[in-house]
Amino acid sequence: MSSVLRAGRTLLPACAAAGAAYGYLHNTESALFGTVQADAATPAVGLNPNDWTDLKLIDKKKLTHNTFSLRYELPGGARANLPVASCLLTKTMMQSPGDDQAKPVIRPYTPVSPPDSQGYIDFVIKTYPDGKMSKHIGQMKVGEVLAFKGPIPKYPYTPNCK
Repeated sequence: MSSVLRAGRTLLPACAAAGAAYGYLHNTESALFGTVQADAATPAVGLNPNDWTDLKLIDKKKLTHNTFSLRYELPGGARANLPVASCLLTKTMMQSPGDDQAKPVIRPYTPVSPPDSQGYIDFVIKTYPDGKMSKHIGQMKVGEVLAFKGPIPKYPYTPNCK
């Protein structure tokens, strides 16, 4: 058998699979990568990249000795509307030893909840002994609030298929 026929036997199934995958992704692109269209039935977006919003801790699970899964409630069942690879800023006021007054501590965290989650945002956060915010978050109890701002896209994602 010639090398051309052998190559054709290998390439033909690969090309067919690639074509099928392209067709599937092309036809479902809007479902996979499209934007959510707002209408009267769509809940409001729960966060604002320009203003701080207090979110209540509604669930906390200890995953390891220093890592927690945390769920914060979005007001009014709002949707998160988080772009892929975005982060949220957290803020709390802390008074360090020797300080006259409390100062803001602000740190970024990346959510692990789906981008279109509704009513909540999930995080997995590791606490560090010297980490001001991570230690504060690790010590939070269900029902307490933390200020959030965002989302802040780190790497804008654009699909590479048409």
